[in-house]
Amino acid sequence: MSRSQENRGGKAGATHRVQRVERQVRDVVGTLLLGGLSAELPALVSVSRVMMSSDLRTARVQVVAMSSIAAPVPTLDEEKNVADDKAHRKAIEAERKVIVKTLNESAYEVQAALAKILQMRFTPKVTFFYDEGFDNAMKVDGILRKLGSSPSASPALKSEDDGDQ
Repeated sequence: MSRSQENRGGKAGATHRVQRVERQVRDVVGTLLLGGLSAELPALVSVSRVMMSSDLRTARVQVVAMSSIAAPVPTLDEEKNVADDKAHRKAIEAERKVIVKTLNESAYEVQAALAKILQMRFTPKVTFFYDEGFDNAMKVDGILRKLGSSPSASPALKSEDDGDQ
């Protein structure tokens, strides 16, 4: 690529286009997840992130779900609480696998909708993945809360918040 092409938006333009297509794919898939998908999902699912390849031929769609599985009620028996927690985590993991499997089986339907809306030469091949980022952040926050050093419990943050009022 020559300098004149770079100055006119060579790589920067391509990056901008990838980001624009990522937003469009996220919007279309999000709309389909709200009720336009023929497959039945066991929980409410939303798109957390879309990552397109630089040639715009593949899209990795990361999703998160509001689990339909209720958390166990804590009891005085610590062993029962641990067992219930393990069973709950297994059930949620199984639900996530079902969600991702169902979405990947319905990828052709998503790609058909993308083909109609995006007006691109090639329709991206869509693959769904579960986004573990939020869950990992919640685990870290829980550990920090147990240790008493959660960001929300930090004296420095509380004093900054008090100064804003």
